[in-house]
Amino acid sequence: MTPLAVRLTQKLNLPQHLRELSQLVGRKVEPAELLSLAETEAVRAQGMTVQREPSWQCELRFSDKLSARFGRLLQAFRERNPSPVYLWTSLSNDCGLLRPVPLSAVRFDFDFSVNRDGMLVLLTADLQDRMMLDFSESPDGEQLLEVAVAGPHWGQAAY
Repeated sequence: MTPLAVRLTQKLNLPQHLRELSQLVGRKVEPAELLSLAETEAVRAQGMTVQREPSWQCELRFSDKLSARFGRLLQAFRERNPSPVYLWTSLSNDCGLLRPVPLSAVRFDFDFSVNRDGMLVLLTADLQDRMMLDFSESPDGEQLLEVAVAGPHWGQAAY
């Protein structure tokens, strides 16, 4: 993509990206809180080189992310790796990552339509642990959430 096309894509998608992030952290997110595209790409490239084991995944109802059981999983994550997290959505690549926030700042009561791709990745700032949330609808209209967890700390936490 040409530099002009990159800037236009960023400008076009920035309002939606900020709305998504604001919903995910429960406060207004400002453009100054985002990493530059170069910094975002550096985090992405560095993150792709890390081997994260062990790993596991499960599928649950989308509403289960508000359950006490899911809350206990998040608490285990915070205890096992207190590193803040990057919130990665598809628009992060076009607009920049939000600077890392504490996992406790992430609002899991976000709406099913928080983003167009139905995907959210939480990556610890130390790049060791990752949780991918992939939300979709079943053929009968049930809202589902696939959770994929990997890393030396989070990957050992059981759901």
